[in-house]
Amino acid sequence: SSGINAEYGGERRTSDTVCKQMETVLPPNSNILKKTCQMITDCGSDYRVGRRKFCEKNPWILDSNCSCHSLDLLAEDIVGKIPVLDEVAENAKKVVNYVRSHNLLAGTLKKESQKILLNPNDTRFGTTILLMDRLLELKSEVTQLFHSDKADELLRSFGRVELKERFKQVLKIVQDLSFWDDVRYVLRLVLPILHLIRLCDNYQGTGADAVGNIYAKMLELQEFYRLDPEIKNDHRSKLSEFLSSRWAMLHSPLMDAGYLLNPAYLSHQPWTVQAVMDGTLGLVRKWDRFLQTGDVSGSELVVQVTVEVHNYIEVAGANDFAKKISTPQSLEDMLATFNIPPAQREIACRDNSKTAEMYWRVYGARTPILQKLANIIFRQPVSQSAAEQSLSGYKRVMPESRASLSRELQHKAVYTYHNIRTAKKFQQLGYC
Repeated sequence: SSGINAEYGGERRTSDTVCKQMETVLPPNSNILKKTCQMITDCGSDYRVGRRKFCEKNPWILDSNCSCHSLDLLAEDIVGKIPVLDEVAENAKKVVNYVRSHNLLAGTLKKESQKILLNPNDTRFGTTILLMDRLLELKSEVTQLFHSDKADELLRSFGRVELKERFKQVLKIVQDLSFWDDVRYVLRLVLPILHLIRLCDNYQGTGADAVGNIYAKMLELQEFYRLDPEIKNDHRSKLSEFLSSRWAMLHSPLMDAGYLLNPAYLSHQPWTVQAVMDGTLGLVRKWDRFLQTGDVSGSELVVQVTVEVHNYIEVAGANDFAKKISTPQSLEDMLATFNIPPAQREIACRDNSKTAEMYWRVYGARTPILQKLANIIFRQPVSQSAAEQSLSGYKRVMPESRASLSRELQHKAVYTYHNIRTAKKFQQLGYC
């Protein structure tokens, strides 16, 4: 997968200029292009159309939307398009903005709680969710704040009537018990989405934790919206509509294959779902060049994969892999048997989301084409977090005082910054 920080050189950004920039980073007939198997951008129309044009010229590259952006749009649909809920979100922002814009209130709150309220734009994804979650966490402190001497002192300092009226409006929101109940209800609807965003946004853990779980997690979210007794009946149809729309946006054959090849979901029998099998076999056809084994290619490859899927079901079921790794100690013993390096054993025992990747390393040789496929998909990202983190890195390394540096020096500074961070993480993991 490739991250692209497009520079348009004064040209208007269109799908054609986006496609042209992609061709600049991945030149035709280059080795890096031949090894690229997926292209991810955010959900902006120019990026989507430009990416599609590029992938049509290079048909082996999978055309994918950023899952984090799609899920973030799902949360925005729920909070912004369902009546009443949008008003709750706006009132929460009013309270937060009011407290943060008055140093007397913000300083007192920080002193009492050792925490601050979050701005609507403090994070890349899930900003409204995190804002409301922190506000609810500090409910008692915020309520006490508006009844404290500091609030009275602030009110007395206002000379203009409109400033006093604004204070009274925010005070009315904070005193309204139904407002806090509504915040709790909204969070019940959108916090599961935030957990999914975090799963997809974890760029350092791409692979089994995202690709192998997102399909099943979306099914769980669908069931939650359908069956949870605390969700209001008049909201269920809207939630289902929003979920279907955004799932169509973020879904890709990569997720079908990840669901099928994750042994943790064998009990779901994903091979019985025709759409999952169609998506997986479609991915095999697209990635034919990466999966060829000897003389097996094209339609023969698809037939061989179908046979190997049945073998995988039998082998995984016979080994009962999911139960074998149910405790860190049993997983540690099993991985030691297969000479997995100690540092990697430690990571796997800390994080059971690596189950799928470990299964294919241990047992995959019995189904060689599926093993090749698994080795690719469980190392794929499902979001463009790398590019987002690169932008965050630029902001850290290149403040306004360094804006006059040449582009070459800027790139070198950011390159050095990220390499230092990567070296520290490798040292922490015991690789060096």
